[in-house]
Amino acid sequence: MWRCNKNFPCLERLHGRKAIAAHLPRLAIVHDLPEIDRHCACGSPLIEIGSEVSEQLDYVPPKIRVLQHVRKKYACPGCEQCVKTAPLPAQILPRTNAAPGLLAHLVTSKYVDALPLYRQEAIFARYGVSLPRAGGLDHRTRRAGPATDQPDG
Repeated sequence: MWRCNKNFPCLERLHGRKAIAAHLPRLAIVHDLPEIDRHCACGSPLIEIGSEVSEQLDYVPPKIRVLQHVRKKYACPGCEQCVKTAPLPAQILPRTNAAPGLLAHLVTSKYVDALPLYRQEAIFARYGVSLPRAGGLDHRTRRAGPATDQPDG
């Protein structure tokens, strides 16, 4: 049963489950009758008159990828002494192999979601990724933690 009013006609349900948020992407999985079952007992072919839609929430695990920074090298064929390599882009945290997206996720999980790094390490281990805290990641994420306008102390 739906509750309707003049501003939002029929958008709010009175009974049953709450509707799944409309902004989430949808993946339609169509289930159709086999061709042999599309005939009535009288022998007439059945025609499609509509469909019933039911929705489920699904979780897709994070997509972890490796960014390979390929730096081109050039050499002088004449003197064979001049070799130049393209520079690496600036890193948010030097001497770490964590890309900006991973660092943003780690800092958000730690400071916004209150998820300690040792738990994040266990979560990433399930995906086959090693995040060693001994490598200074704990210290580095603390240093890259939330920015505040308040001075320390």
